[in-house]
Amino acid sequence: RLAAIGSMTLDPRERVRLIQELIRSADLTEPGCGAAFWDFAFGRLTPETGLEPVLDTLGRFWAIADRDAAWAFLTDPERTSTNPHDRLGDSQFLALKGLLLEWMRSDVAGALERARSFSQPVRRSGLMVHLYLEWLATAPNDALAEFPNETFQDGMGGLSTRILLLGIVQRQNPALGLKLFDAIPREAWTGVDDPEEVAQYMGWITNHPKLGATLIERLPESIARPLVTRLVDAWTQVDPMAALEWLVDQSKFAQTGPDV
Repeated sequence: RLAAIGSMTLDPRERVRLIQELIRSADLTEPGCGAAFWDFAFGRLTPETGLEPVLDTLGRFWAIADRDAAWAFLTDPERTSTNPHDRLGDSQFLALKGLLLEWMRSDVAGALERARSFSQPVRRSGLMVHLYLEWLATAPNDALAEFPNETFQDGMGGLSTRILLLGIVQRQNPALGLKLFDAIPREAWTGVDDPEEVAQYMGWITNHPKLGATLIERLPESIARPLVTRLVDAWTQVDPMAALEWLVDQSKFAQTGPDV
């Protein structure tokens, strides 16, 4: 059936739909079945023709059928890596993300533990971010309680991944974003190599000026300073008097230079 789908002249979206239907109906406990879908997807699809949704579907439904077998296959670099120097390639990441997100539905602790087990920092951080976003959407209090114990920043330039996670959550739910901000240990802000980079990740504060002002007041001055002008510019568009009143009250920004 895969060969038949591959031989048809189809719109890429229709081909993806047919492959996804076949994955859903297949017996993924059968030895070699999941591998056959992997080989087909990787050999016949590209990011432009639907590789990501197919691998996501494969990861999710293989997790339902036999997650241990799926994990063993997808984390075997000799079987799935396309680059011997990259122990977790892009295609593996797509499938593993689907696998772990489905795993998390029934076993949060197990899915997180598997994600933490990666030795490659950037990929590990990426998987952890996706799992936490799912957890924050379904059980925010549990996720917030565990968040301070996680180490997201390894290999990601200081606080970058934490700030990215905070920003994504904040766009969906500002109150949850503030709670998540409070869950970041204060000592994590010390020793940041590039305050400007952290400020880049926090550019979303201009979408919610009052919340942004609250966060800026809690940040070290070296990180807060680059954000002030952007925040005031955005706030001025909607409530200039509030922006002015806040700014003149912030004595710690008195020496920030002519822009402020």
